[in-house]
This record gives sequence, C-alpha cells and structure tokens, in this order.
Amino acid sequence: MSVNIVKVGKWQSPKNTSMMPQMHTHDDFYQLIFTQNSVGKLVLDGEAFPFKPEHLYFTAPGVRHTCHNTKNTQYVIFYFKILDKELADFVSSLSPEIEPRDLMSCKQLLSQSAYEFSLETGFGKLRANAYFELFLSAALDSAPQTPSTSKAENEHITAMSESGIDLAANYIYNNFSDNISIDDLVRISHFERRHFFRIFKEKFGTTPNKYINELRMNKAKSLLVNTNMTIGEISRYCGFQSEHYFSRAFKAHEESSPNEYRKNAASASREVIF
Repeated sequence: MSVNIVKVGKWQSPKNTSMMPQMHTHDDFYQLIFTQNSVGKLVLDGEAFPFKPEHLYFTAPGVRHTCHNTKNTQYVIFYFKILDKELADFVSSLSPEIEPRDLMSCKQLLSQSAYEFSLETGFGKLRANAYFELFLSAALDSAPQTPSTSKAENEHITAMSESGIDLAANYIYNNFSDNISIDDLVRISHFERRHFFRIFKEKFGTTPNKYINELRMNKAKSLLVNTNMTIGEISRYCGFQSEHYFSRAFKAHEESSPNEYRKNAASASREVIF
C-alpha cells in the first residue's frame, strides 16, 4: 500500500462566521481538499488559490498554508501519508490546484474511501487506503506539474505544440467559462480558418461551437448534481451570458429545466458520505 489515511473530515463553515486560522504546516502528512463550491480559498506561503467547485487542492508536508473559510465554505478534507517515495515526489511537484478530468470516478472513489474510513475498523481502513490509492491514480493521471518541475513537463508541452487541434481543444477545456472566439482557436491551432474547421470536425465529429456547448452542458449537469451552487452561479461559471439564456439552452439540450434536472438527479441518486 502506497498511502495511509490519517483523518477524513467534511467542512462546512458557520453561516455567520469567518474562520481564518493562522498559517501553519503539517510536518508528516499531506492534505487534500475536495471543494464543493466556490467559497473560500487556500493560501500557500502568501499565494492565494480561490476555491473552485469540484477541484482538488494539495498541500505537501512542510509547506506553510492556511484555508480562508468564509460564509458557506464547503469541502471534504483528507489528511494522508505517502509511503512510496516516487509517488511522494510526484505529488509534491504538482500545482496546488487540480481539476480532475475523470470527475465522476474521482468522486466515487473518494466517497467510498471516506465511508470505509468512517467504519473505524482494521479492514475498513485497509479498504479506505486502497480506494484512496485508486483515486490518486485517477486524479493525477493528467495533472499538470508546476513550471519548476521537470523535463517531462517541457516534453509534454512540446508534444502538444505538434498538434494544433489538440492545442485548440486543450484551450477550450481550460477556458470554457470564458467567451471563446473561433478566431482565438484558429490562431492557437496555427491552421488556416477553413482547414481548422475541417480538421476539428474530422477529429471530434462536430463543430467547435457545438463542442464548446457540449462541454459546458456536461459541466453544468455535474454542478447541478454535485454542488449546491445556484442556477445563476452555474450559468456564469459555465460561460453563459445570463441565467435566462443558460436555462433556455439547457432545456433545449436536456428536455428539462436546470431545476427539474437537479430534482430528478437528487431523487435517483443513492446516499453517499458527501
């Protein structure tokens, strides 16, 4: 086993209190925060990382940090040790903030790990560590490293630059909340405009605009099911001009309103620890 969970908790700040602990370090274990909304922030040695919904935030042993938990901050927190040196070095080199690409798998594995740990039995803790190890594998599979890290990072960037369409798709993925123009995608891809449209459709089976809309809709559905964000907050986070426009587009895509989708998903889902 490569990991050993020390403690698991669920944080929801008091509705009328601001909790801002002093900067501190954990000398012998890592900290993982899985956020459930966009309230609060993690501060590492003076650098702030505002919380985003359904993102992962890591702190390594010996790193000074604090969590600014303001009104309605919500997250699940794991304290854990890494027993494998190679894995420990890799996790320590990561950016403090990561958005897992396979979000549903990560959520299921974290939830199962937290549940097994809560049983407070020997076998439960063993299973909790096993699920958490699988979670780390899923979460870190494509996680970006910090700029100071490694030759592997530079090689990855070089490889990406060899495929203009992949660069454009990666830009869409990382900026779907913003107003993405086709002109920007064409420029990033280094193709002529007509070649860009043709090659993009050959690779993804759809147009760039439909690809962007599908990505936004999938993110919106995930946020409706897994967070308590308002419809307005979700519409802004997913890059829609207004709540009205988002609701209309969502209904056309899913044949139900955002509120109806959330209610139906809640009634169909099984109870989990978070």
